[in-house]
Amino acid sequence: LWGAAEIEEGNTTEGGAVLEYRLRYLNSLKCSNRFVINSGILQVTPKVQQFAHLVFNAESGQVCLSAQAVVVRMDLIARKAKVLSTQRISRLNKLLIKPMS
Repeated sequence: LWGAAEIEEGNTTEGGAVLEYRLRYLNSLKCSNRFVINSGILQVTPKVQQFAHLVFNAESGQVCLSAQAVVVRMDLIARKAKVLSTQRISRLNKLLIKPMS
């Protein structure tokens, strides 16, 4: 998901901050279990974005863990949240996770 953040390499004045992080353990995984991780963007607004990670047991298909984060883009010099441009919002909206039907 860091690619979706679109922070240019070498940019030292722009970053981000996690405002909220929720981690839910739903089913256990054993050391020998194979697993699959799906990550994506849940919501984009001019100041706040929500990201999610789901960890599935590859054999059973059960969700074992979910992690969600609420983040903001930061101006690291001014130490303030930045508003995303309409172009960046449009690009991020194309990456939203689609609901399963």
